[in-house]
Amino acid sequence: MLKVFVGENSFTAGRAIEDIIKNSDLTPERIDGETLRVVDLANVLMGGTLFAAQRLIIIRHLADNSVVWATLADYSDALKQSDNLVILVEPKLDKRSKTYKALAKIAEIREFTPLPVRDIAAQLKWLEAESKRMGLIIDSYTLRHLLLRVGHDQWRLVSALEKLKLKGEVNISVIDELIEPSDEQNIFAIFELAVNKRTNELLERLNRLELSEDPYMFFGILAGQMFLLASLKLSKHSPSTLAKNFAVHPFALSNMQSLANRMGEPQVKAALKLFNKTDLSMKTANLDPWLLVKSLLTQISNL
Repeated sequence: MLKVFVGENSFTAGRAIEDIIKNSDLTPERIDGETLRVVDLANVLMGGTLFAAQRLIIIRHLADNSVVWATLADYSDALKQSDNLVILVEPKLDKRSKTYKALAKIAEIREFTPLPVRDIAAQLKWLEAESKRMGLIIDSYTLRHLLLRVGHDQWRLVSALEKLKLKGEVNISVIDELIEPSDEQNIFAIFELAVNKRTNELLERLNRLELSEDPYMFFGILAGQMFLLASLKLSKHSPSTLAKNFAVHPFALSNMQSLANRMGEPQVKAALKLFNKTDLSMKTANLDPWLLVKSLLTQISNL
């Protein structure tokens, strides 16, 4: 028996696999498909053991092993008749390939897509269902706050819910106390300090981040936020249109709108020039990148 789990949503695919394991008496065998050899394929797929007539075999990323993947099509009939349960887990598959077409005739194929980035209603619906599954009753306003703080990554959201369950109470203050913000949210808070001209607090936060964060990653996210702010301030499009065009969380964009409202067009244009100058220096100048970031944000706070 063969199941093929394909898609980039590792959370829902992982949960589906765990459900199969829980409802089975078999001990799962987990195999790295990228290191599998053609000579071992028959024994891995069809072989039995001394202790059980049936096996549960989970193979990940076999499609990345092009030679073995091409050979897999030769085992389609045998897999169909086998008592072993083989689960192939693949982020992506080429449906035009000979192997995929062969497997599609005999396998149960399930697709696992990520939560839609633009569909906030779907994200909140999933988060509400997940919180209820854990026995948590959270009002919609608080769920929105949690979603904005964490982002739509299901692994991080479930981890956040588990922390809140251990705490025994859920409100916005508890969320802000226990749950680490996403990188985007954390960097937004620093950007907000610059726009609000709170330079001393800004530099204190940057000095702490400098000890653990990558300056190029930080600047990349910061530049993306500046782009959104400039789009809100200088373009003629509505925030909802920009959210759809850029696949941005509408809650995050609403926060950025509040920053855009505090800056005049001349300030925004001056800030864009500072970002362009810093970007060039990050790529060409032999200077400490954190020093460049601090200089950029200090200059923005003085606009």
